[in-house]
Amino acid sequence: MTSQQELRQTIARYLELFPEEREGLDRFIRFVEQFDGPSLYDRKNFTGHITASGMVYDPSTDRLLLLEHVQLKKWLQPGGHVEASDASILTAALREVEEETGIRPSLLTLQGIGPDRFPVIDLDCHPIPLSETKREAAHWHLDVRYLFTLPDTSCELHIDPTESKACKWMKVDDIPSHFGFVRLGAKIRRAMAGF
Repeated sequence: MTSQQELRQTIARYLELFPEEREGLDRFIRFVEQFDGPSLYDRKNFTGHITASGMVYDPSTDRLLLLEHVQLKKWLQPGGHVEASDASILTAALREVEEETGIRPSLLTLQGIGPDRFPVIDLDCHPIPLSETKREAAHWHLDVRYLFTLPDTSCELHIDPTESKACKWMKVDDIPSHFGFVRLGAKIRRAMAGF
């Protein structure tokens, strides 16, 4: 599993690429400094926990695959909790994509930004409301997001009905800003241009 030190390095490299996001990541940075080991990922840590997402992108149509989340009632990228069996946050993101869409990891290509092809396209902190049914207090998800291209979007999607009500491909420029994607279009274009 990704360590506290590796997360520190990830945040540092991310902020080298996106220095304008430093203020918005204060909560993320403080969280990583406060917790280490399994508590970084423990879903019963109601300060928050690290989560993993995989943005599935079709470069031929400039569209992103979104799922209508059952509980949050929002259109979101595939993603979720990091499990103890996940070797890293990246492997958690791949697992979540497959569980929530049926897309096998072998069909996806990881994209990156900068000369080192840094794989994290976005870091995000978002609140998760109280869930009485799950007996979970309100808390924060500190989401590490990766970009995967899917060259063949004709593959059949199998969404998990316990997680999502529907799925759709949405043009990147049509994604509303309230989805919490910070300058998503610019980041995707930067990754696809190779800089």
